[in-house]
Amino acid sequence: MTRLTFHSGEYQVPDEWNDPEWIMKFSNFPDPKFFHLRNEYDWENKNDKGLLYGYIKHLAGTEYARDIYQPFNLPEKPKREYSGSPHAYFLFAKGTATLLNKPSLIRKPYFKCLSGSDIINFVNKVPIKDLFPNSWDCHRIFSRLDASKNIIPMKYSALYARTFNATSGVLNDDVISTKDREPALTQCKICKGIYELTGSATYTMEQNAFSYKYAKRTLERQKAERAKLENL
Repeated sequence: MTRLTFHSGEYQVPDEWNDPEWIMKFSNFPDPKFFHLRNEYDWENKNDKGLLYGYIKHLAGTEYARDIYQPFNLPEKPKREYSGSPHAYFLFAKGTATLLNKPSLIRKPYFKCLSGSDIINFVNKVPIKDLFPNSWDCHRIFSRLDASKNIIPMKYSALYARTFNATSGVLNDDVISTKDREPALTQCKICKGIYELTGSATYTMEQNAFSYKYAKRTLERQKAERAKLENL
């Protein structure tokens, strides 16, 4: 596993992270089985539903499915049937290293508590040649990324941050700010019941008024947070 190193007051990015062919291979992802996320609330649903499932599918595609399911004789074909985008993680990692080395690129109130969404917002707006100054014009993926409005999905910002903190080699004083993740909620417009999107729990006034009111407050906060992210 390649990692950042720290010399002369700056983070040094591994040469491999500048190689477009290398970063496009999921086998080079720092934790191909995602064990660093095993304590997340949705780990048990990682193979079929939820945000963690989407994150793994986004990065790994069928390569993860083949690695996980090959030893078993499963009755059904794994659901992941398309290529992943492992290069997105390395773009996130390079963007983070850039901001840590050059804090003047972002306003001080953001840099003091740098979050995954701050980094994704930066990477999605900066020209690709600023992240890959020595190789940005040598591969088709860079021209394709440069023409894209959003390179990294904002909805996975907290998971990208966790992956970076756990695997990149970043020093403890420079880890990305994270907060505890929680199940995403939604509400039925007809019955007004509140549900976890993974289907793991349901909250209704009839079952437990206290739990329902707490879930409703949580849902309202989540809606406000999602709206804020969408407006970044």
